[in-house]
Amino acid sequence: MVTAVTQRLAAQRREIINTLALLSLSPENLQQIRSGISKSVCMYNKIYTNPLEIMQGTGEECISDFLDYMEMKNTHLPLGFTFSFPCRQTGIDKGSLVSWTKGFKATDCEGSDVVDMLREAWKYEQRYILGEIVRQILMDLTRRGLLFRGHITEPLKTRGIFETKFLSQIESDRLALLQVRSILLHLGLDSTCDDSIIVKEVCGTVSHRAAQLCGAGMAAVVDKIRENRGLDQMDITVGTDRTLYKLHPQ
Repeated sequence: MVTAVTQRLAAQRREIINTLALLSLSPENLQQIRSGISKSVCMYNKIYTNPLEIMQGTGEECISDFLDYMEMKNTHLPLGFTFSFPCRQTGIDKGSLVSWTKGFKATDCEGSDVVDMLREAWKYEQRYILGEIVRQILMDLTRRGLLFRGHITEPLKTRGIFETKFLSQIESDRLALLQVRSILLHLGLDSTCDDSIIVKEVCGTVSHRAAQLCGAGMAAVVDKIRENRGLDQMDITVGTDRTLYKLHPQ
C-alpha cells in the first residue's frame, strides 16, 4: 500500500516537473521555438479616418479606443509604433509631444512622453499577464488532478483574478507558506500544504522565465550597441523598476 502511494506521488511529481520544464528557456526549447518560426512575414494594415471626437478627445481615451478597435487588449505581441507629430526626442523610446498638428487636439498630451502614455494605457490592460500565465498553469494542473484535488473552482476560472503582485507575495513566503495559503483562500481555493508548495513553484518558474526574456532583450540591445561602437566588451549599468526591486524577493 505504501509503495503504491509512493509511486503515485512520484509520478505526479514527475508530471509537474515536466510541465514546468516546458516554460524553461533551455537551449533545447529555444531550438524548438527557432525551428518552428516561419521564414516568411505577412503584413496586415488598415487605413482609417479618425472621428473628430477621437481627434479632440483625451489622450487616454484615444489610446484605449484604438486598442479596443484593433482588438489588441488581450493579445500578446511585440509592439513598436510611429508617432508623426512634433516631438522632443531624448532617447530611442523617449519623446515628449511638442504640439498637435493635422487637426488633432487631444487634451492632456502636449508636453508628455508619448511612449509613457502608450505604456500606461497598454500596461493597465497587461498588468495581469504574469498572473494570468500562472492561473492558466494552475488550471491545467488541476484538470489533470495534480492540484486542488482536481477541483476547479469558479474563481480559478475567472480571467484576471490572479494578479501579478501575487507572484512576489507568494515567492516571498517562507517555510510556513502562510502567505501562499492566505492568497489562495482569498481566491476561494482551499489548498493543502502540497498545493501551496506547487503554487509557489509555479510562480517561481513563471517569474524566472519572465526575467530571462527581459534579460535576453536587454542583452541583445547592449550587444548591438557594443557592436556599433566597435568594442570587444562594454561595461553598462542596467536599472530596474523600483516596485520590482522593492517587492520581488529575487
